[in-house]
Amino acid sequence: MNTERTRVEIDAGALRHNARVFHRLARGSKLMGVVKSNAYGHGLVECAKIFSKSGVDQFGVDDLDEALELRKAGIKLPIVVLGYTLSARFREAIKNNVSLTISSLDSLRHCLQIANLKHLRIHLKLETGLNRQGVTESELLEHIDMSTFSRMLECCEIEGVYSHFAAAELANQNKYKKFCDEQMNKFDRMYNFIISNLVPSRYKLAPIKHMAGTAATILLPRARYDLVRIGIGMYGLDPTSDPSRPLVSGPRSRGESSGIPEVSPLRPVLSWYAIIAQIKKVKNGECVGYDLTERLKRDSKLATVPVGYWHGYPRALNGKGEVLVKGKKCKVIGRISMDMMTVDVTDVKNVKAGDVVTLIGKNLSAEEVATKAGTINYELVTRINPLVPRKYI
Repeated sequence: MNTERTRVEIDAGALRHNARVFHRLARGSKLMGVVKSNAYGHGLVECAKIFSKSGVDQFGVDDLDEALELRKAGIKLPIVVLGYTLSARFREAIKNNVSLTISSLDSLRHCLQIANLKHLRIHLKLETGLNRQGVTESELLEHIDMSTFSRMLECCEIEGVYSHFAAAELANQNKYKKFCDEQMNKFDRMYNFIISNLVPSRYKLAPIKHMAGTAATILLPRARYDLVRIGIGMYGLDPTSDPSRPLVSGPRSRGESSGIPEVSPLRPVLSWYAIIAQIKKVKNGECVGYDLTERLKRDSKLATVPVGYWHGYPRALNGKGEVLVKGKKCKVIGRISMDMMTVDVTDVKNVKAGDVVTLIGKNLSAEEVATKAGTINYELVTRINPLVPRKYI
């Protein structure tokens, strides 16, 4: 019997399977399991523990607090903070054996200004076309000289140099493939400049070189370099978030017909369930929801489901979302409230209070739900409230 109004189930076997798929696909490159943002809504610590035993070499997180949570949980593998870290917390990173991203000249200067940072390990991020984080090529050429890097090597270790693609999930189209190639050319040029011109040879510097996320790892073999950073794919979700043109979902990837290497099918990891709290009969012509949002066109059976936008179910699905009840798709009608929503179950036989409602799961993918909400699967799953219980099965 269900004792919870709503719960998320995480398929641990699918997590392990997906990690093995990318370990094989990386073909010698190291594998970073990206568990930032509560492991894309799947549970930071629990997913990291599973990945630790599934061939992952290190973890990527968004901030130092996530890294410290992993350390507190006993995670020993290397951890790289991919987001911004205040310089006031650099020593905290050293103490807990956490590597940091340095993505601007200001942050680089802070490294040089803070004494006794010899054990700070950094990944220098380069800007190659996304125009978000990263040191630009002009900054590298004009404002960073050999003495800067020499002093930096005295106070910290450049463990990695990396960048990020702007449109890797579209790289099966010539226009975007060309842009990805241009980004890699720029990245190679900047990396080689750092190694060849700015760093004295006595340091024998060979930082880890990395650029590929999920889509680039699949579509752009050149981009795998020394390490691949797999986020959304580890959870069996498609980086395109488009159910009409899936990259990694379905019985196989799109394979040889599109020039994409064949990839073993990934397994979606997350299912989200609720229960029916109440069923009532409502007459034709009556209205449902705040502001009389929707008027019924027939005598109906309506189910109240105790999940709303506080739990992370998108309010954008007002009047157009669908859930599964007894395997049948049922429309969400009226306004989605903070803690509940209304579902039309008129066509479901023998429906009753306590029956399970599938919000995301088999036959109702995260991509499908996200598309109806006008968003992407990334946002849908990461916004599931962390207080909703996660069960690992």
